[in-house]
Amino acid sequence: MTKLQNSIVKLINEAQGLLNSKAFLMVGDLPAPTITPVNVKSRIKEQTRMSKPITQIKHVSSPSMIPATNYIGEVKLKSGAIRILNFIAMFNELTKDKARTLCGISSKGTFGSYLADLKRAGYIVAEGNNLQVTREGIEFVGDVQQAPIDTESLINLWSKHIKSGAIRMLRVCVENYPNPINRRELQETVGIQSDGTFGSYLADLKRNGLIKVEGTEVFASGELFE
Repeated sequence: MTKLQNSIVKLINEAQGLLNSKAFLMVGDLPAPTITPVNVKSRIKEQTRMSKPITQIKHVSSPSMIPATNYIGEVKLKSGAIRILNFIAMFNELTKDKARTLCGISSKGTFGSYLADLKRAGYIVAEGNNLQVTREGIEFVGDVQQAPIDTESLINLWSKHIKSGAIRMLRVCVENYPNPINRRELQETVGIQSDGTFGSYLADLKRNGLIKVEGTEVFASGELFE
């Protein structure tokens, strides 16, 4: 027991002795006061706790310190939604099909859920099949990556998100631009024997606005040359 604790015990005991002796009472017929027993151990414990130095303060983040990459008000943005926003901000405007392909989101339901979160947060607006980033969306992204501006850089970007056979087809179309190439000639040039595979690649390129198909003629999209 420390010196401070010994002193506290001594004082409490002396006070109890004085009260019990009635020596301090001026009128003898007055009833002695009722003394509530003091829990010495409890007092010592409390005094010791109060005398301890504060060694640790728990830090609580203020709302302004919470990273905005996850929550916007009551909207929680998942990583897929943030990828969508980054690509829309890069191009300023994208079709829904392009955004899905670039972000690698195959599920339409999941993609639609991400778009709903972004719209609710006020980061994008949707007009038909087009998605546009808002000023608030740009501010959220911060350092917006610049979109490729030359044809080769655009093809390299899409090559990360579309199968290599489709990219070979796209390069042949680009080489023939602004002239078209016949579908059969295109298929033979890239060496794709399966009509089903060729048709699938053609559909992927068309859906993402990289080519135009008119009858049996295939054109590279003018967007690749703007």
